[in-house]
Amino acid sequence: FNHYARPFDRQLVELALPSSLVQAGSYHLRDGNGTAWPAEMLDGGRLLFPVSVGPRGAIGFTLVRGASPAGSTDLTVGDQRASDGTLTVSNAFYAVTLSQADGGTVTHLISKRTGKDYGLKSFDVNYGRFSHYDPNKPAVDSVAYINESKTVLANRRCEWKRVEVGPLRAVVAAEVGDENVRCRTTYEFRAHTPYFRVHRQLEFVGKQVPQEIVVIDGRFRRNALSKSFPNFVGEVNNAAQPHFGWRYGHWVPDYLTLMTPPGFEESLSFIVLRKEGLDQVRQGFWPAERPKSGPCEQARIELIAQHATVCDVEFVVYLHREHQVAAARLLEELHDPPLATLTMEPLWR
Repeated sequence: FNHYARPFDRQLVELALPSSLVQAGSYHLRDGNGTAWPAEMLDGGRLLFPVSVGPRGAIGFTLVRGASPAGSTDLTVGDQRASDGTLTVSNAFYAVTLSQADGGTVTHLISKRTGKDYGLKSFDVNYGRFSHYDPNKPAVDSVAYINESKTVLANRRCEWKRVEVGPLRAVVAAEVGDENVRCRTTYEFRAHTPYFRVHRQLEFVGKQVPQEIVVIDGRFRRNALSKSFPNFVGEVNNAAQPHFGWRYGHWVPDYLTLMTPPGFEESLSFIVLRKEGLDQVRQGFWPAERPKSGPCEQARIELIAQHATVCDVEFVVYLHREHQVAAARLLEELHDPPLATLTMEPLWR
């Protein structure tokens, strides 16, 4: 049942099956016309399948034992044995390339609608010093305040720990670390879905806790991105500057957006679903190396831990039209998805 005032086209929903059915094997669905719809069993006995339904509408299916009939979705996964250690996953909305040589980061994030590539070793981990504050000589500008010295995990090769490809989703897990940090990142990509999930589990095991751990470094090619939410910073121009607007806050919002005013042709949002250990966010627009003056090349969202040494973070990455309002709608939908329920003995029998 779609309780929203907007239609869903091949929206993926999850249905919890009783243990007696889970043990019986695989299933697919058939609609009232007898047309087969793909389905995929997830952990915990949940069945994943697509539905197309109008606003405030409902649709019924018959659960049929047996694997999903051969059929195509928009989800494709590249060669898992690529010689350069990359893996590309794509659907109708994006193409994402993960790089083993770059710590399992996203080196390409291409919007299918606009053709723009936002990937820039995105979703790296780094730790160390960001700034220096001397109470006897307070900094008067960002150049004096920012004194960055970081260890970057994107410089290390990761190991693929899990690569699963089904008819409706692909899951890739990467592990990377050094003498101080252990990090596992799980990416989940779904068919017919304009966003993908990132789950990061991180532990700092070093003896000297750094000033900050950037648990998620959302570093992107700027393209036309020029304003951020929250904080609404961004003063992008063609001059060479040490920064183009940045701020930080001692809280982590439920959603953050990098956008393209005034037309808002394409925005990039994080919707944060889990934020254990995080206590700070930093957003801004930067040259290639901050705070050295240069043209604006990066749009950045950094999710930071200043006190915790164990972090568990999950979020979705969403390319969309409009601005943060679209991210707020998706957050609502993720917390309150369309209702799917199973009737073991339908009334029409």
